[in-house]
Amino acid sequence: MIRIRGSYAEIAMPFTGEIPHGMLLWLDEDLIKEWWNLSDVKIEPRPGGIFYLRWGRAAHKQAHAMYGIMDRIDVEANSFSVSKIIYVTGEGKMTDLHLDVSFVKISELSSIIRFRLSHQFDHHTTALFKRVVMLSWPGTFRRFKEFAEV
Repeated sequence: MIRIRGSYAEIAMPFTGEIPHGMLLWLDEDLIKEWWNLSDVKIEPRPGGIFYLRWGRAAHKQAHAMYGIMDRIDVEANSFSVSKIIYVTGEGKMTDLHLDVSFVKISELSSIIRFRLSHQFDHHTTALFKRVVMLSWPGTFRRFKEFAEV
């Protein structure tokens, strides 16, 4: 279930799969390109590394791009974060976003992904943030779950 509050949006979604596979789906360039159907991707999974994703069709103002800096990767805690994110869509641009992703094991073959995107926007940009989340996250997490569940 997607929750949107004043300065963030988050989802906690269970999936039948192992945590290392879930993390790789977000941090391996080839895997994320396949499941998210990206047109371009560059991920350097280390602190200070690049986190860049591009998808959609520019001709129909449905193009999206996200560029940020890998802030933290903790394989023991099964989490990573990306800071200083710039998100560009046909509707506008959002800057200084922060992403936190973590995974929790709930049983031998079941896990939960926790995904939180936070901001510090004014009212106008907050409305854009909410629209983008509600339009894109359902499909994104449906595809993630399809690829994560093996």
